[in-house]
Amino acid sequence: MLHPHSLAGRVRSTVGRRQPSARTALVVALLALFLTAGGIGYAATSLPRNSVGTEQLRNDAVTNPKIRALAVGNHKLAGNAVGFRKIIPGTVGAARVNRNAVQLRVTGTCPPSGQTTGGQTTTTTAGQAITAIQNNGRVTCGQSGAAAFEGGEAVESDGTPSSVSVPDVPTSAKIMGVTLPANSSYVVLANPSIQVNATSGEGHIAVGCDLNVTPQGTAGRSGTQHRGISLDVGGFGATGATPSAVQASRNQSATFPLQVSVPTSTVALNVDVTCSRALSGNLPAATTSVGAFGTIIAIATSSQTTLPSTVTVPTGG
Repeated sequence: MLHPHSLAGRVRSTVGRRQPSARTALVVALLALFLTAGGIGYAATSLPRNSVGTEQLRNDAVTNPKIRALAVGNHKLAGNAVGFRKIIPGTVGAARVNRNAVQLRVTGTCPPSGQTTGGQTTTTTAGQAITAIQNNGRVTCGQSGAAAFEGGEAVESDGTPSSVSVPDVPTSAKIMGVTLPANSSYVVLANPSIQVNATSGEGHIAVGCDLNVTPQGTAGRSGTQHRGISLDVGGFGATGATPSAVQASRNQSATFPLQVSVPTSTVALNVDVTCSRALSGNLPAATTSVGAFGTIIAIATSSQTTLPSTVTVPTGG
């Protein structure tokens, strides 16, 4: 049996022989440091293919500086991935849209109607309106409305209309006229005004006027309309008329409308208004005068837009 002091001494001797030296500890420490550094370098530069998945990426780990310019193409975006809120306001302009699929802003305009006045004539040029809009915003214009012409009576120095003397039937007098261009259909209107002045006698006056539209260089008329009025003068037909009423009936005036629609003609059209009178009863022709004046209005109802700027008015008789 060993003595306790002898056992303790043996243990101390054994431990003392196995304790590493300081040099050995330093070598071990350096080796561990080398292995640790070597292991980190391997993991950072030699990751196996497909070893990093979504679970290995930390949320918000991939930031904008980590994405190479032009690296994300159209085929990398999921369907409906870019929505309205992802587009900066005002960034998509005309250069970035498909012009075959998007109607660009309308930039064209069409010329409006115009009106010119000279002397006793007024010409209205038909305006144009948009008939089609192209994808690039340009417009196609077409005529809207009709061109119109208005002209008629001459004027005296005091500004009053200058009437033309209306003769007895079967003779008639032209009180106004105009020439309309070819290649258009028209609605022609006239409004002859009749003025009667009788210094003596009493009787009945019938005045008739014709609106005639005649193609140049051909016989016949494209259209005509006749209208007339009847006037009692000097108290004719009135029983017990007062002198003032009799005198008032000797100075009368009246206006009536005429209208003719004509089709398109390959030649220009002559338009004129002619009038004549017939006296009955006790009305001396020498002291009874009938004058007429008025206005012609021509409306082009097709593509013709060039209208006359003057009208011929005979000198009053």
